[in-house]
Amino acid sequence: SREYDYCCTCNGKKLYFDDPSCSFSENIAVLIGDQTFCIARDECGIIYLQEENAYFNLTDDENTRLRALLNDYGFIFPCI
Repeated sequence: SREYDYCCTCNGKKLYFDDPSCSFSENIAVLIGDQTFCIARDECGIIYLQEENAYFNLTDDENTRLRALLNDYGFIFPCI
């Protein structure tokens, strides 16, 4: 698998190229600058970085905190 560091955007997370079974949408995303971080529609801790066409994994704690934060803004998971 092709893998490389993308430290500036992903806080040291390794990006990887795959085709995970969880689905992603621009409608369920966080935009930071010119980058689109699509959150998995189910509850898995995978983020799709659209501009790189690559994925990275969150820890269980990061995933829980992200979804709690997004819930405050009206996101409800799973949203399949």
